[in-house]
Amino acid sequence: MKRKGQMVGNMVTLIVGVSVAVLVLIFIGVMAGRTFENQEDALAEIGNNAVTNEVILNVTNATAFSLNHGFIQDDSVVNFTDTTNATVVTKAGNFTFANDQYTLVNGLYSGANFTLNYTWGVKDIRDKAQDSILAGFDSLKETAEFTPLIVLAVIITLVLFVVLGVTGLTGVVRGGGGGATL
Repeated sequence: MKRKGQMVGNMVTLIVGVSVAVLVLIFIGVMAGRTFENQEDALAEIGNNAVTNEVILNVTNATAFSLNHGFIQDDSVVNFTDTTNATVVTKAGNFTFANDQYTLVNGLYSGANFTLNYTWGVKDIRDKAQDSILAGFDSLKETAEFTPLIVLAVIITLVLFVVLGVTGLTGVVRGGGGGATL
């Protein structure tokens, strides 16, 4: 009788363990999703720092000049505004960009003061962070897809324990056994 009670206790422990594991997977998924939702706006700001009307004084021909920030997203710079002559100067054909510096290549604007709008920041970091978070969700989803299979395996194991326990095919020696004596 003690053996059947022990078997029932083992089955209850196994059922509770699987239930807790499933609840932990659900909890982790929900909490990670809420955390990502709460931080998504802050994450989107990485690499998206806009600067408007930055002033660059006395730009000379063929001399590189830096802007006030690093990691300039060159594709965000379209035009320079020549405040000396009140004209808009396109970046293409008039400026080159390398190593976070612009160089005036058109001598016509040498000595002018410019203002420009641009975006700075390391958008690659933002993209990689978002990709890694989404990959984490994908792996959690794949793990959750195996939950029914795990539950089925536990149920089969429980049934086998019951069947083998009732029929006595567990291989457990019954009765008192002789121990070794010295």
